[in-house]
Amino acid sequence: MKLGKEIKEMISAGIVGTGLYVPEEVRTNDWFKKLNMLPTDDIFDKSGVKERRICAKGEMSSDMEAKALLSAVENAGIDIEDIDFIFNGPVINEAIAPGHGPAVKHKAGAKNAATFTVEGTCSSLISQIATAWGMISTGTYKTIACVVGCNWTLAADYTEKTCMIMGDGAAAVIMQPVSPGKGFLAIEGAHKLQIEYNISMLQSHCSMRIL
Repeated sequence: MKLGKEIKEMISAGIVGTGLYVPEEVRTNDWFKKLNMLPTDDIFDKSGVKERRICAKGEMSSDMEAKALLSAVENAGIDIEDIDFIFNGPVINEAIAPGHGPAVKHKAGAKNAATFTVEGTCSSLISQIATAWGMISTGTYKTIACVVGCNWTLAADYTEKTCMIMGDGAAAVIMQPVSPGKGFLAIEGAHKLQIEYNISMLQSHCSMRIL
């Protein structure tokens, strides 16, 4: 296999920094009492959730993702301009197309990074890490950021009980080459990331429509 040059041996790759951003507003289980869905204690018993963060009016997923990315950059002890590539994976894109990875790049100031979106809803970060691991291991890129964001409450259906588990925020990891034998040794999880899908499920459970 050749990617510009012959690959003689795989490079070890791992996470060297992590970052997080959550909005200021906190919504506890007591807030849901007015919806007459479940008693507060039952919400925790069924979901394990005590509180969730809610994005501010006008706060975009790309805003939160950029802040999480900058947090990860600081944690890794690198400069934002060191990043070669950014994967982003929002739960809800800011447009049908294209993905808003370029917005994350611009807002974070990662002027040297290429970017594209990896969509996998709740498992986006796992898919990003697996892809970044392969790209670093082959020597194609050195510093890759994997970023995920969720602003689900902007589209939540508050007549449907799953709204109680939804919150907003973003997270990021920085991946780079690491010492041999360190980092990720293997990634396998296809059997754990499967979800049954059929069109009737989409029609009966989707709380948003594409117009």
